Amino acid sequence: PGYSRRVCVGAVTVRFTDLGEGRKRALAQILLREAFTMVADDGAIALLEERASSYLLFSALFYQEATKEFFEQLLGSYREVGPFADYLDSVAGKDAQELLASSKSEYAALFLGMSAKPVFTSESVYLSENHCLMQEQRDEVLALYRSTGFVPDASFREPEDHIAVELSFMAQLCALA
Repeated sequence: PGYSRRVCVGAVTVRFTDLGEGRKRALAQILLREAFTMVADDGAIALLEERASSYLLFSALFYQEATKEFFEQLLGSYREVGPFADYLDSVAGKDAQELLASSKSEYAALFLGMSAKPVFTSESVYLSENHCLMQEQRDEVLALYRSTGFVPDASFREPEDHIAVELSFMAQLCALA
């Protein structure tokens, strides 16, 4: 069975079915090229800034368990509009401590193996033939990071193809544009 990935930037949609070497490099080049062609448009700049913020938010959520301070900031920051408005409406009236307790159990169940079907946070587990960490996909990601000047946080002790690092990388691509 083939693996398909779609990435949308503006009106451009890219579909990757090839798992071979260099697919991520090609994706980054397309994202950068398309982002640079949109820079003259103020709407495109605002879109890239919004995307960068979203990528950083999700990166933070995958990086570690959320803290009370994180929820306090979230509840105070994203009130107006955007992709988090529905979520914030659903938690209206709850305090950060209540959200934190729920978040900790969900994080443990999903990412720390505390459920029958944990979610693996590294790309190589899904894409490598033997479904293990630190495989060829991680090496491809590292090469892509180097080609764009991205340096992952050295204090983060997970593989470089971890979703938190990849989302941080996407935020940097948006900022570069």
